[in-house]
Amino acid sequence: MTHGNRQLTIWGISVLLLSIGQLSAGQPTDDETIGLIQSYCVDCHGMEEESPEGGFSLTAEFDREHLQSTGAVLKKALDAIEGHEMPPADSDQPAAHERQKMAKGIRRWLSQPSVADKADPGQPVLRRLTRLEYNNTIRDLFGLETDVFMFSERLPFGRSHYQPQTGRMPSRLKMGAREYGAKYPVLLRDSSMPGDSRAEHGYTNRGDAQNLTAVQFQQYVRTAGEIAFHPELLSKAERMEELFPGARFRQQSKPGQPNSKSQTTSLVRLATNENVHRKATGSAWSLTEFRSRLESAFVEDRGGVVGDEELSNTKIAGKGGLLRVSYGKNAVRTFAINPNEDWWIAAFGTADESSGHNLFANARKGQRSYELTFQSVGGTPFSGIAELGVVVLSRRGEEGTVRLKVTLSDDTTSEVSVALKPGAGTDNTFVSFAAEGDRVIRRLAIDGSEYSGDYVLIDDLAFITRDTPNLQPLVQAEEPDVVEETVEQASGVVMNRQLAKHAPATRLQHFMQRAFRRRVSPNEVSTYLNLYQSVVDSGGNDERAMRSAIQAVISSPAFLYVSTEGVSQKSAPIAPLSDTALASRLSYFLWSSMPDDELLTLAEEGRLQDDEILEAQVRRMLADRRSVELSENFFVQWLRLPELWSAQPDRKLFPEFYSAINNKRTLAQDMFGEVLLLFQTIMVEDRPVTELLEADYTFINGKLMQYYQQSISSLRSTADGAALFADDQKNDRVWNRVRKFDARRGGILTSPAVLTLTSFPHRTSSIRRGVWILDTVFNRHPPAPKVAVADIDEQTDSDSLTLREKVERHRENPACAVCHDRIDPPGFALENFDAIGRWRDQDGEEAIDPTGELRGIGRFKNPQEFQALMIVQKRRFIQGLTEHLLSYALGRKLEYFDVPTVERIVNRTIEDDCRMSRLIVEITLSYPFRNVRTGGN
Repeated sequence: MTHGNRQLTIWGISVLLLSIGQLSAGQPTDDETIGLIQSYCVDCHGMEEESPEGGFSLTAEFDREHLQSTGAVLKKALDAIEGHEMPPADSDQPAAHERQKMAKGIRRWLSQPSVADKADPGQPVLRRLTRLEYNNTIRDLFGLETDVFMFSERLPFGRSHYQPQTGRMPSRLKMGAREYGAKYPVLLRDSSMPGDSRAEHGYTNRGDAQNLTAVQFQQYVRTAGEIAFHPELLSKAERMEELFPGARFRQQSKPGQPNSKSQTTSLVRLATNENVHRKATGSAWSLTEFRSRLESAFVEDRGGVVGDEELSNTKIAGKGGLLRVSYGKNAVRTFAINPNEDWWIAAFGTADESSGHNLFANARKGQRSYELTFQSVGGTPFSGIAELGVVVLSRRGEEGTVRLKVTLSDDTTSEVSVALKPGAGTDNTFVSFAAEGDRVIRRLAIDGSEYSGDYVLIDDLAFITRDTPNLQPLVQAEEPDVVEETVEQASGVVMNRQLAKHAPATRLQHFMQRAFRRRVSPNEVSTYLNLYQSVVDSGGNDERAMRSAIQAVISSPAFLYVSTEGVSQKSAPIAPLSDTALASRLSYFLWSSMPDDELLTLAEEGRLQDDEILEAQVRRMLADRRSVELSENFFVQWLRLPELWSAQPDRKLFPEFYSAINNKRTLAQDMFGEVLLLFQTIMVEDRPVTELLEADYTFINGKLMQYYQQSISSLRSTADGAALFADDQKNDRVWNRVRKFDARRGGILTSPAVLTLTSFPHRTSSIRRGVWILDTVFNRHPPAPKVAVADIDEQTDSDSLTLREKVERHRENPACAVCHDRIDPPGFALENFDAIGRWRDQDGEEAIDPTGELRGIGRFKNPQEFQALMIVQKRRFIQGLTEHLLSYALGRKLEYFDVPTVERIVNRTIEDDCRMSRLIVEITLSYPFRNVRTGGN
């Protein structure tokens, strides 16, 4: 470099740091930082005409006016400095405080206004609904109980365990799984939609990774027609009762359930509406205790909750009428309930049911006392009821005492009294009984003679029998039951069935506002009303005309694309998002679906931009079961877990990975389930996100017990430290949350799922694992190789080398060394885990060497020390996670102007003990989440 050019380079850097030093009024020029940049950066990253290293020059005009063109260069420099990537290892290194000084100066400069004296929130990227979001939006818009079509993003796992409103994940839960790729119930059995491309280092909801060809648009129109003209739409979609006078929603039966009006199949979930406020004095168990006992009994086919949703408005005749109940997870056992008076299953507007929408009551007005006898039926084994639970419901305007009495097999009785206060759901009370010894409960008597109402209302009739557990052999557990997930009607949804009586324009307007997630103008309504009228004029009836309009609505751009509309401020270049656009951004972030009624109402009232209201809505939405989509969408994409489904470890080297006929069953679903439950626990219990790196608990099922070579006696539940149920070792549907049982594991880095998907079929790959850590954990992506280099297994005379020796020889190439200095150390740290994640001390006859040093993290001798260092340097992990999650929330790539936002979110998350909710709340309160660059001058 000539003396003159070097002086020019120093001048360029001086301009940069002069700007940095003068950011805040009254601050002196930061001469020290200027000197550091000159000392450590200039020689390699000088003038562009001098071909600087990596084509990366730091001599442009780095002033505020040129920030839009030079900000990306500064962001790259910042990442390199903070990530200890630069200066190179063979160059002089700045001291820790010097590195911090350089990074702080660049961060301060990047935080300055760059668009008309305002911070830049980013240009919104036009993006359409992903396939998952399209499915969920149609489902919620129409009120369907199933998915619209089958698609690979839908995970095969059950969801009944996910109850975020409780703030607690069960210590023992059932999470069944269908075979990945197997068919499951949907509205359109023979239809599909094209999949979504994932952005490089990003997500499927990134607008820059999406496209919409003419062929794809035709597919949307065709699918919209199949939905709108589905022959069963008016009975399968509850919301159609608002559009069609003749629509009658029929709740779908669950698999294996007969449609007989006198038979039902038990459920496992008890009092799911979370409105039971107390336990009656004298009850054997609390609601929480009974739930736990019921979960175990259900898995073993010896208990359940009497289902009633498919029996809406059904009467069971007294003295002869029977309600047959098939119970347990396999529904292979049955008993009957015989009422002595007519018994009614219905919905009451003056009460709040503790589950679903129906309850049990006396059918004859004023007949407030009756008995239910429990008996065997049809020759099926039934040993009698040992424990019984029931919820007594309070009712608006009614009060008084309800007495419940059970009669046991030895003719002894036990009675509990419940003094109910008036109010719909305000005094719902749980009552439970237990028969000691070998006795069983034969009858339940309900006496409401001292109650003011004409009907005594009960719900959630739950039972545990004396039957012996139905323990499936392990070979049967390898072929899971098909798990059919139903979509529960969201809490707070108000159905206006009177709309169906209004004129077509009114009905259409209501539907369009929900479909477009905003208010619609009269002109917009007229467009679709004209289509409706043209069908009528051609001889079509109201139903056909309305279906045609529906097809047009759900294939329109206003439905298919997510709005990023800013509030109009004339020619202002920056504007806040409109409240309705903010509502959509929020709901697609947390639910992967449309806003619900409460969110849209707040948006229409213009209240959603208020910080307190916005945060309250975020917390409400996280407590809603629909937030499961954040775990099944963001988390799964973030860790690249879909690659696990296609993992095919060598069958000869890793036979343990496969089981069942034709090796159809693999450990992939168990490995997947383990990390999914970890993330869901952190979400539900609002735990520190650092538990993703190191958790003192994990979830384990029968398959994983074999994989980890753990026995029941060696595992302890996190709930009370007690041993697990002996039969859990034979069941892959039952998951226990257990204390950490292996000091070498904990969190995602050492999870079998990640270790398997980052391996080759026949061996591990320190390179793939290292790249995965850089991409996923740090969000710092190594560049693609610029030269073609032979595979490490194809190097000359490499047969006698260990895998580490092969990699180290590979990195001797100077073109490879720079990146491998970052990639290899974290990969080597995990080398003790084989290609399916099992621990090993040797690779063949050679001892494993997991030692290494990752710049900025430190030296380590083994995986435990590497994990410990990661926790010490938790800020880098939280920053990487924040960047991933913010990019997902915004649906765009992060840019240099997002640096201050990320820093602020990271700081506030760390201040709040790294809580998951704080990270999410701060993202939604952030400037780029709530504002948009409009393109004005």
